[in-house]
Amino acid sequence: MDSPQDTSSYWRRLLKLDEEVPADFAAKLDSFWKIFRRPLHNIISKLAKSDFGLSARGLENLPEKPPFLIASNHSSSLDFPAVFLSLPEKYKKDVVAMYTSFFDRIPPAKAAIKTFVPSFAVDLEGSFWDALSKAGKVLKSGKIVYIAPEGQRSYDGKLLPFKVGVGALAVETKTPVVPAYIKGTFEALPRGRFIPRKHPVKVIFGKPLETEEFFIKKGSLPAYDVYKEFTEKLRREILRLGSV
Repeated sequence: MDSPQDTSSYWRRLLKLDEEVPADFAAKLDSFWKIFRRPLHNIISKLAKSDFGLSARGLENLPEKPPFLIASNHSSSLDFPAVFLSLPEKYKKDVVAMYTSFFDRIPPAKAAIKTFVPSFAVDLEGSFWDALSKAGKVLKSGKIVYIAPEGQRSYDGKLLPFKVGVGALAVETKTPVVPAYIKGTFEALPRGRFIPRKHPVKVIFGKPLETEEFFIKKGSLPAYDVYKEFTEKLRREILRLGSV
């Protein structure tokens, strides 16, 4: 039976966390479409305020500087734009997002995503670990990564189980995770709907969950159990924010 240390080494190999990260790694995730980024941000920001009354709470909880993860509930395609637009300007230049590879098959959608923010695809039908490995390198580059730990949009707006990968990523990189709960996006644009309806949207940011103690726990507990414990703690905190 593998020791806790051996188990940790296995997960680190999956995440490729001990590989050297090129200085321009995060920059290579950006695209030509960034030349249209500022105008697109301005347009979507105005729509977010006029149609959805976008507001935010808990901005004081954000770490002073990156790297850190932002993890939220996921019930709508509007979730990431809501989180991104809620952030103070000083953070926006450092945000990198993960999106489902489904949109790679829809050129206009992919172009819109790449225009909006530096990003990379997650193949939900293949290896989720490849995407988490990229996320780890982005964090090691000193950036902010947005992730939806459910792995897919909820069908009914209720929080789905979280993928343990988010715990492995956070703990192994010793990166703080800012929990966030997004209210109103499910009502505005639920899964299966293509035209959003007007509805108030609010993003609530919680205090960062630190990972140092969980990293230390790997010395006495199997790594997977530690990742799962952190993941469940994150899920409980996001649920709590949803009841605020």
